[in-house]
Amino acid sequence: MASLLGGCETVDTPQALAPIEPGDISGRYVLVMGDADMRSVARESSLFSPRAERDHLTVIGLPIAASTASSQRWTTRVAQVPVGSSVLGPPGAIAVTPDGTRAYICEPFGSRDAEGTSAVPAGNLVTPIDLKDPAKPVAERPIAVGRSPVSVDVHPGGKYVAVGTAERGQQIALLRVGAESDKPLAFPLLGIEDEAAEVGALAWHPTGRYLAVALPTMDKVAFYEFELSKENGLPALAEWGAPVPVPSGPAAIRFTPDGKHLLVTCVGRSSGATLPSDDGPEGAIAVIALSRLPSESTKRGTSLGVTIEHPVTDTQSLGQMPEGLAISPDGTSVAVASWKRAAMFAVGGEAGVGGELRLLSLDAATGKLTELTRLVLAGIPTGLSFDARGQHLLVAQLRAAEATALDGELAFFRIERAAAPSLTVTLTPADFAVGVGVGPHGNVIVR
Repeated sequence: MASLLGGCETVDTPQALAPIEPGDISGRYVLVMGDADMRSVARESSLFSPRAERDHLTVIGLPIAASTASSQRWTTRVAQVPVGSSVLGPPGAIAVTPDGTRAYICEPFGSRDAEGTSAVPAGNLVTPIDLKDPAKPVAERPIAVGRSPVSVDVHPGGKYVAVGTAERGQQIALLRVGAESDKPLAFPLLGIEDEAAEVGALAWHPTGRYLAVALPTMDKVAFYEFELSKENGLPALAEWGAPVPVPSGPAAIRFTPDGKHLLVTCVGRSSGATLPSDDGPEGAIAVIALSRLPSESTKRGTSLGVTIEHPVTDTQSLGQMPEGLAISPDGTSVAVASWKRAAMFAVGGEAGVGGELRLLSLDAATGKLTELTRLVLAGIPTGLSFDARGQHLLVAQLRAAEATALDGELAFFRIERAAAPSLTVTLTPADFAVGVGVGPHGNVIVR
């Protein structure tokens, strides 16, 4: 049921810049997942908490409304609906249909017992959410799709939903939008010798013709061509070139809007491993340039030596545990959120150590990245998105920036681009944030 939540003042805005107004954030609504199993206070001795509330999805209406009662406060309509999810999975556990009226959420891991002492069980469910009225989201009956569904994406045509799982020999499950009660269509990982390989993330190409699948335990990304069979009209997948090696532990993947490149964040470890140690490996981001040849061209041109190749055009180091990845609507800017040493609060790490937010530019012609700015955060960023106009970044923080704030929050940053000759780019934090309860994580969806 919809309710009103107040914002909290988090940082001082530089006087030289006009303050960011709540109504500046563009879009129709924002979706943020919440995992009730996760603590978000830096001084806690354990990352996990006994379940005090249920996992939930928060729907924040846009534009955010400034309060008439005080210039320092604001309100907006916020709705929450119970739905299972998990911080422990990759960030790609939520997706929305092209028309924005339906969402799908994976729960790769279940819940601990009431004392928080049991092992985290594997999940197997994907939950559809009716968003026809964003102020009144409705969680529908969950769908069993296979062991540990970690990632979901909706085909650009709006008819199919792809889910990545750890189900042996059936790692890719396809659901029909509007007919989710039908048995999912299951596909193996073609071209992968290890039948037990697990999917870490997947994403549809903007044209809907291709599907990219990250394999975290193999440090590769596989590409498949999607089509409907001419014989029976059923979906079919075919290999589209050889799997592409990437740095260790690919976690989040995103196609650029023009479909020419795939960006991949890698956590520096397998997604199923424990949290990184204080001196653990740093993550990385890789850019893959996609072949312009479909697999059908390969079949027809085998005798002519036609091959499909997806070269890696750039790789850059990131901080520890890069969790969030977003690409601006025009495809020129890339944002990455990293936990860095903030993950160590789970085992008694020092208070006040937060994560990091980076903004990079992407050259569409060369596939090269250039870092524009970097910002250390007091909170722990887990997921992020550009707003509809690409002028602001929205960042879900597992741990809020202030001890007096709610467990987690959605923070906002304006992208400031200086005029010539400096052409510098900065991220200006807003002096407001939305409290979204415990355990915000994963992709932040703006529609």
